[in-house]
Amino acid sequence: MIIFFLPLKPVTGSFRKKLQKIDFLGSFTSLVATVFILVPLSSGGSSFAWDSPLVITLLTLGVAALLLFIFIEWKVASLPIVPLRLFNDRSLFLLAWISFLSGVYFFGNTYFLPIYFQVTLSPPAGPLLSSALQQALLLPQIGSALSSGFVLQKFS
Repeated sequence: MIIFFLPLKPVTGSFRKKLQKIDFLGSFTSLVATVFILVPLSSGGSSFAWDSPLVITLLTLGVAALLLFIFIEWKVASLPIVPLRLFNDRSLFLLAWISFLSGVYFFGNTYFLPIYFQVTLSPPAGPLLSSALQQALLLPQIGSALSSGFVLQKFS
């Protein structure tokens, strides 16, 4: 369908100029920041102690890489991955925060709570009881998602 109905514009410019516009440095720093933050968050407390030098070092390097990524997107990149001018609009800023917090809540519910229920309860909960206990959190999640939409509509 795309081939038949999408209006195609002729491609202009040299391949080299287009390649120079790609934000390779931003992509690399984004990757480093993501890995250096998520690996210690995943292994801290289980594989490594939270106060171990490895966890602290990786988190520090991850935050530094994140700050470097923001600087690169702000000042260096000609076509940034995340144009920071988007966050000047209050609606987009609120929407980005709502999406982030909803993702944190969703992944916490989906991955960590069932394991928590199955490991910590005495006697251990099976998968069915674990999913039943998780249902109590779905109504607040639905309510918060609905109310965040209303808040975004009212204040933007």
